Amino acid sequence: MSKLTIVEVLDFGQSLLSNGSILKADGTIITKEQYEANQQNAQRNKLDWFSVEVDEFINYLDTAIFATKTYEVSEEAGGMSQSKMGFAILDSEGEPYYLRSSEFSGAEKYEVASATYSKLIYNVDKNSTEQAFDAMVEALETLFDVKEQVGCMFSPDSETTYNIKKFIKDNHVWSMVYRDGKLSNVKQGERLHQEAEVRPKPSKLGDAINSNRFQNMY
Repeated sequence: MSKLTIVEVLDFGQSLLSNGSILKADGTIITKEQYEANQQNAQRNKLDWFSVEVDEFINYLDTAIFATKTYEVSEEAGGMSQSKMGFAILDSEGEPYYLRSSEFSGAEKYEVASATYSKLIYNVDKNSTEQAFDAMVEALETLFDVKEQVGCMFSPDSETTYNIKKFIKDNHVWSMVYRDGKLSNVKQGERLHQEAEVRPKPSKLGDAINSNRFQNMY
């Protein structure tokens, strides 16, 4: 069995291993497919949705620097129609959000939830088009001014290559992570801080000698 190494820290204390599997916080190793299923469940169950008026909902879509539809469902039950739509967006400030609307028997509901970049990237990759994914990457690279940045590349094994591009946002160092040339994550890192200036402690003996205090010294 080849040696396993951790190549990237993921959400909730999980880690991506060099063989493509996932190490959970409790030490259990699961497949990438299991991880993706867990991510989808977590995404559905953990989001904090809040209701908005239809005009505000439309404004989110209208002012977003990127938006794509991730699902649309229409069905009928008992003679009543029901329709649902979901969207993934980067708002006017580049923050990730999910939007969803539902209509049932004439009643409409519009909701918005704050997302993470990693979840948004995953959602767009799995539930939208390749063109939409490329447009999202373009919007993020332009927003964070990393399009011309070469980044730092490393390969944990012969089959996988990572490229990390750094930028500053909200007084933190952030990373855009590309796996085999494809954006896989945008994550927050260390907080910026200024090192205190270190001043040498004055030397009483040195001052005394330099000021010619000792008249008997030759």
